[in-house]
Amino acid sequence: PETEEETFWMFFSLMECSHLNGFYRRQFPLLQRYLWAFEELISSTLPDLQQHFCKENLQHTVYLHQWFLTLFISSLPLPMVLVFWDAIICGGLQEILPISLSVLQLLKATLLKMKFEEIVSFFKTMRSQQQEDCDFESIARIAVLGSDSISIPDHILEVLRRPLPLRTDDLMERTPQSPPRRRMDSDEDFALSMTSPCSTGATSSEGSAWDYLRQIRINPGVLSWWEDTKLGLGLGPETSW
Repeated sequence: PETEEETFWMFFSLMECSHLNGFYRRQFPLLQRYLWAFEELISSTLPDLQQHFCKENLQHTVYLHQWFLTLFISSLPLPMVLVFWDAIICGGLQEILPISLSVLQLLKATLLKMKFEEIVSFFKTMRSQQQEDCDFESIARIAVLGSDSISIPDHILEVLRRPLPLRTDDLMERTPQSPPRRRMDSDEDFALSMTSPCSTGATSSEGSAWDYLRQIRINPGVLSWWEDTKLGLGLGPETSW
């Protein structure tokens, strides 16, 4: 029961305090902001991969919708998801952006060799292509460590943290007698350029890049975030929380 209660309040904190619920509101207002932010970041962080995706007419929404809406849980192997959730819970919802870019950085060498159908197929089957000889947890730790070097500019953070627009539907739910009103705190004051030169329209085929991940050499000194935190606080690795 205690574990169930802790799980509930952790989920409540994600939804309310971290504003994850904005991902699931009508018209997905927060999701749209995060997709825009990702487009801004990948252009400066991974320009070669961005160019390759555009060349193959691949829009990032092909994989980002699942990554963001489920916080990776329906798209990546569970050992990776658990590490990513630790980072998101401790660092905030915005951590999903540098983590996503770091994952793409790890896969970049292989993705650059793939065509559209292979890329789409891989992203759709990443969770199901788990292999016993692949240390997904350590790979996730490397991705989290790599995400530390990817900073989100202040102007992007400011947009992500703005209050979500209050729409007519919200007002009607709270005050049924009130006449319809135009949405408040509109996002119209900034332009989220969601148009992209890339477009999709092909079917998927077989394709995998886990062979590349298995070749990643794990540095024995790589620590999980909680081990790093313990050392940073002057606590021993054997300390329990």
